[in-house]
Amino acid sequence: MDVECDNLSTKGLALLLYITCKSCEWTQPFYTSKNLENSTRGMKPFEINYRSVMAMREIGKGYSGLSTFCGLMNITPPVQIKAFNDIQQNLSSVYEQVATNSIINAANKLRFNTSSESEDIADDSDKISDITVSCDGTLQKEVIPL
Repeated sequence: MDVECDNLSTKGLALLLYITCKSCEWTQPFYTSKNLENSTRGMKPFEINYRSVMAMREIGKGYSGLSTFCGLMNITPPVQIKAFNDIQQNLSSVYEQVATNSIINAANKLRFNTSSESEDIADDSDKISDITVSCDGTLQKEVIPL
């Protein structure tokens, strides 16, 4: 068996590899990352490209941070800046949807737990619950010793 990388057919961090049998010349191409089910502009994006953008977003870095990381690790360059921005915009809408659903679920749970009677939660959607919320920002300032 022989494995070759087609450097001209990379899709961001997803590499195109060919496995070839030396005795029968059978060849099978495959990418090093799976395609995601949802499609963007008619194309199925690779998971590794989404994960790399997500990772940079989580540590507060952008495209230049990802490019620097790829260079230091001696791996292929990341997706182009336009694809990076498209992925980031898609992730932003997903993050917003998850945050909204989380807030709605928390509010419904609060209504259910503070309700004095077993009323239907849907009938209580306009009812204002008297609660106190405190945010001190500790998670934003937390220092993890190394």
